[in-house]
Amino acid sequence: MSPSLRRALYSRIYGARLTASLRAKLYEDTLAMYLKRILSQGVVSFGFGKKRNPDFVVETMDKPVILEVGVNKKTGTQIKAYGNYRYGIVVNASLDHPEFNDQSRIMFVPLKWFLLM
Repeated sequence: MSPSLRRALYSRIYGARLTASLRAKLYEDTLAMYLKRILSQGVVSFGFGKKRNPDFVVETMDKPVILEVGVNKKTGTQIKAYGNYRYGIVVNASLDHPEFNDQSRIMFVPLKWFLLM
C-alpha cells in the first residue's frame, strides 16, 4: 500500500497517535516503494506471515541481501535466522547514526539516512 494512503487511513481511525507497530508498517511500505523504484530489474521478495521472516530479500548473483525495517530494532535476529546471506541491513527509525557489526555482517542504518540514498 502507498505510505501516504495508509497514513491517511490511520489518521481517520487513530488520529495523531500511532503505535510503534503501525509506524513500522508505514516504514515498510516506504522501503517497498523505494526498493521497487531502484531495483526495477532486480528480484525483491517480501516476508509474508511467518514471524521470523525478514521484511525484504534482495537476490544477488552470490547470496541475498536481507533488509529489516522497524522503529526500535537493535538486533538482527530475523536476518540471522534467515541463514546464508551476503549481508544484512536493519533500517531503524530511532537511530541517529549508522552502526556496523562486522562479525555478523549486519549494518544498522537510520531511516532518514537510508532514504537519502
